Amino acid sequence: RQVTALRTPAAQVAVLQAAATIAADRLGDRQRARVLLERALDLDPLHPELFQQLRALYEAAQDRAAVAALLARRATGVSLEESGKLRLERVALLLGPLGDRAAAKRELALLLERDPNDVGALARLAVMQVEDGEFAAAAELSIRQARFERDPAALGECFLRIGRLYLRHLDDHRVALGAFERVLRIDPSNREALEALAERYAADNETRKALAVTERLIEQESDPARRMPFLLRQATLWERGGDARRAGV
Repeated sequence: RQVTALRTPAAQVAVLQAAATIAADRLGDRQRARVLLERALDLDPLHPELFQQLRALYEAAQDRAAVAALLARRATGVSLEESGKLRLERVALLLGPLGDRAAAKRELALLLERDPNDVGALARLAVMQVEDGEFAAAAELSIRQARFERDPAALGECFLRIGRLYLRHLDDHRVALGAFERVLRIDPSNREALEALAERYAADNETRKALAVTERLIEQESDPARRMPFLLRQATLWERGGDARRAGV
């Protein structure tokens, strides 16, 4: 009754918020609190506290669809950075509890339309394209991510993805080698990159490089059974290079 008597949206929002608190905390009526907060959010769609309170109620009721809709609604009116985070949260819900992969892809595409350099969206969509067998599209997205990614761990994962794509699916070993080499600049002990480089260098008769990388694998591996293939490869490389003594050792 008080809300209907008030004339300014700010005053109405304050009263609706107070009523929702009473409904939830004093009466234990979360559904009534939800309706009141939804009315308040209609009056002030960008009110941060209303968004958090309403989201908490939706999550308590395990209403994932309502959370996803709320995230989409807020993402339209906030900064580009916050919008990206909200849309990625929505994508996680669509891929997880809501099981709507097509909607998740549309959400990521929409996010990239607004911000083509959003590294989180680029990475998520690239992984989905790999899962769907769209390897060329995944590689393009990953290369775009690599240009703008600033987090070392995420950048390392990005170059690993590029290396796998070009080694296993796109048949461009030069690009794959470059990607795995970039991984080692970020993480010199990365096992996957070391093994991939050792194999490719050996196959391409880059004996000196293959020996150096294989030596690093031998130093890393303490288990005798897993160490043996690297020792055998190193022996073969020395033999190929004409150094029978080192091959024998």
